[in-house]
Amino acid sequence: MIDMTNNGKAIFEFTFPDNALNDDHPVFSPPFATSNDTFWQLKFYKADPDNRAYSVLYLIAIPNHEEALTTGTWEKRAKLSVMLYIKSEQYEKFNPIKTDKYSVRSYSWGVNFPLLKNHQTVNVGIIFSDTAVESNQVNSEIIFSNQVSKELMSTWIGQINNIENANIQLNFNDGFILTHKSILIKRSEYFRKFFHDAKETKEKKRKLDTTTTTATTTTTTTSNTTMNQNFVIINIPDYPRQTFHEVIKFMYTDKIEFNNIIPFEIFKIADYYLIPDLRQKARIEIYKRLHFDNVVKVLFSEGYKWKDLKDDMVDYIVSHFDKIKDTPEYKLLAVDNRGHPAIVVLMQEIIANLFYKKSK
Repeated sequence: MIDMTNNGKAIFEFTFPDNALNDDHPVFSPPFATSNDTFWQLKFYKADPDNRAYSVLYLIAIPNHEEALTTGTWEKRAKLSVMLYIKSEQYEKFNPIKTDKYSVRSYSWGVNFPLLKNHQTVNVGIIFSDTAVESNQVNSEIIFSNQVSKELMSTWIGQINNIENANIQLNFNDGFILTHKSILIKRSEYFRKFFHDAKETKEKKRKLDTTTTTATTTTTTTSNTTMNQNFVIINIPDYPRQTFHEVIKFMYTDKIEFNNIIPFEIFKIADYYLIPDLRQKARIEIYKRLHFDNVVKVLFSEGYKWKDLKDDMVDYIVSHFDKIKDTPEYKLLAVDNRGHPAIVVLMQEIIANLFYKKSK
């Protein structure tokens, strides 16, 4: 049920029959929206996994493209006034929930309700106050508009290592990848410039070359490339084939899964080869994986080399300093990083931010 009142309220309510409820598994509402780019979903546990004496209702924020690529809190959602509620034969209760902390690290927040008994239908809902829901623009299909069909995705992935029409071979220490010049140029500023410079060099050579040749194939060799009229071979010795393969898949499909790969390795490749959208996705994944026990190590090992990564990690340390200062990694920071080229600057920045936070 969706109810938009005249006093600035929007109510979304969903019914869960008793046979759909299970003490050990959640049930989800369909996605709903308060604007054409602000989507939500409710998740309900009949018995809270963390405290089985209560039921719990979560409000999940489904990030839009802009939100998914930022490490900050989602300001548009933070302005909303929200109330979650449960209606059943047993009770009818309303609990407020704040929306000012939603981010890529925390996109699901919940509130507890009295434990619901068995054998009853439950209505869960949410009330948005003081918000003008864009009813004429809300379309639940929008949330899937950026998804590509599995068949089309498979077709694009099938073009990688397609020996029949590939015109680029990327050589690695542990194998090779066949790909297409047009894709590399479109998705990577590095490769666009690389092929542009190669073309200019070839044209200059042609103008200077006054010798007539009858050769059917002309080959130019550099330290990292071999080019002929039909094919280009590019040597990439600094990265493993499997990791780079994920980057190539992203170039073809605009999709990447970080389940079995290290986001920092993807970040470094995307940074070097100038693939900004992939770089930002990897940066977000690195940020999501920061923890009290690893942030110091990640910052001082490589994170400090890139300003945006460094800022993410310093902000995280400052925000969670009360817990991080007691970790072995932080206590041994000065000892383990005695010769670190940036330890003085980093520590000064952390301390300065701590003082600034306390003064606010």
